[in-house]
Amino acid sequence: MLEREMKFLLEKEQFYTLLKWTQQAYPGIQPKEINQTNYYYDTDDLRLYKQHITLRVRGKNDKYAIEKKEVEGYEGLIRKARESKYPVEHPPEEIRAADVEIEGDDVFHPLGQLSTRRTRFTLPDGTNIDFDVSEYFSVIDYEAEIELGDNPPKALIQKFSALQPENSAAGKLERFIRRLQ
Repeated sequence: MLEREMKFLLEKEQFYTLLKWTQQAYPGIQPKEINQTNYYYDTDDLRLYKQHITLRVRGKNDKYAIEKKEVEGYEGLIRKARESKYPVEHPPEEIRAADVEIEGDDVFHPLGQLSTRRTRFTLPDGTNIDFDVSEYFSVIDYEAEIELGDNPPKALIQKFSALQPENSAAGKLERFIRRLQ
């Protein structure tokens, strides 16, 4: 599945200001609270990361899935990525390349985990507005993310696009790897 998304790493105050704006802009939408944990996998030399591929097991509500996300490019601040999911019972000790349709015979091992408290607003066109508070390696960061639906409201895109370009965020994996190294 091809996703189109915008991500912004924010200061705590900016994060809560934008969350409040979203609540006021969409008063009829009840946000959903989600706790999730990402378990990241790669080789010791970070082969996947260098190829802009994220391989993780995401756990939500005691359900797990291996998720592979491959970045395909950018349209301004909008990142396009292809994502595949493979249900599993629990985070495995290793993931083989062939099991997730990756070329080669690599075996990917866990690098660590990142836990997120997510507040999600789902608009009628399928656009998701996520406010994530993530914890990893004794770091807490604040991210706003829009997964664009078929016809996202222009006011939403304008509000988020008005954030300074330096706030456009690398994904969670990018921030995780920076701390890991």
